[in-house]
Amino acid sequence: MSARFSACPGKVDTGFSKRTCANEKTRAHRPNYRHLGVHQPLAERAGGLDTAAALSYIAAHVTVAWTRRPMAEPRSACFLKDIENAYLSLGAGEIISVAAGRVGCVADLSPTEAALISHASDAHRLEFAAGRWCARRALEQIGGPAVPILRGHLGEPIWPPGFAGSITHDGGIAAAAAYRVARPTGTSFAIDLVDCSARSRLADIAAVILSDHERSALGDQINHPMVIAQIFSAKEAAIKILSADLGRRIEFTEISASPGQAGWLLVHPQSSATIHGRSLEVGSFLTTVAALRAD
Repeated sequence: MSARFSACPGKVDTGFSKRTCANEKTRAHRPNYRHLGVHQPLAERAGGLDTAAALSYIAAHVTVAWTRRPMAEPRSACFLKDIENAYLSLGAGEIISVAAGRVGCVADLSPTEAALISHASDAHRLEFAAGRWCARRALEQIGGPAVPILRGHLGEPIWPPGFAGSITHDGGIAAAAAYRVARPTGTSFAIDLVDCSARSRLADIAAVILSDHERSALGDQINHPMVIAQIFSAKEAAIKILSADLGRRIEFTEISASPGQAGWLLVHPQSSATIHGRSLEVGSFLTTVAALRAD
């Protein structure tokens, strides 16, 4: 899809609707982020967040790819860069820029990866291929091996020893984050991506992801699509962490979400973990990072 950029409240105005990437080469590229009403990049405020210590050890390298051929517009690559920067601002204590624009191509998959989706639809095969391409690129950026990224019994990606990460895709875009780990452990960091262009879809999601208690606690906010998108995306990312921790697929309504500083706090009655989810809007997309909170 062609992302629509606007200066409306709650949106990120990247400014590329009237400028080309060629023009951007004459000055430093710096999109304007808005995080829950805050205009400056979240990275500039990291020191004031209570979860900064929890996130500081994560050197998250993010790669983004198109799952279908982008429109022939100069802003396409720049839009992908905005999404990468959003993830890096949200999730990395050490900001490392990684840029990639790629069409999903099943031929990029190894034979073992291709076998995992041999019966999938064409659309899913493209998403899967783009996600795996992003994962390998993210690993490469931190010195990881070029190996197939297979799938565990819960559908989670299997990372090579010494590494962990997360893959997400929606609305024709895929992204992956990877980081080093000292020893094999559960996932402590996850990303999610939501295409928010269809607001009616977000209204339908509320009925599936919220518990009765959450509906009551949200009050009038339940009618705000972007609030629902934030909770949905934060829970999606938290499910990746909690499913690995508890060894089973976690449902949305098992997780309780409550407002936290600059984001959402997510807990599960069978886990001692508290997860902090934070989001940034980039065009019509919502990027989310979830990480275990250090108390």
